[in-house]
Amino acid sequence: MIAKEFKKNITLSVRMSISDNEEDDTEIDMKKRSIMIKVVNKDTGYVYWWDVDTLSNRYYIIKDMAEQYFETGVVPNV
Repeated sequence: MIAKEFKKNITLSVRMSISDNEEDDTEIDMKKRSIMIKVVNKDTGYVYWWDVDTLSNRYYIIKDMAEQYFETGVVPNV
C-alpha cells in the first residue's frame, strides 16, 4: 500500500521453508523453520531476500518515511 502511495512498483511475498535437523528428524519441534520475504522492484529488476529481522528494520524505516510523507505531502527520495 505504501509502495503504491510512493508510486513504486514493488511487491513482497513470503516464503517459508522447513529443514530437517540432522540429529533427529522424527520430531517436528526439531525442524528448523526459515521465513524469508522476497522483495521485487519491477522498475529496476532487482530482487532482494529479507529475513524477518531485516523486514522488521525496514518496516520502521518505511513507516517513518510514510509519516513524513503524510505530514508534508512530499514523496521521500528512495
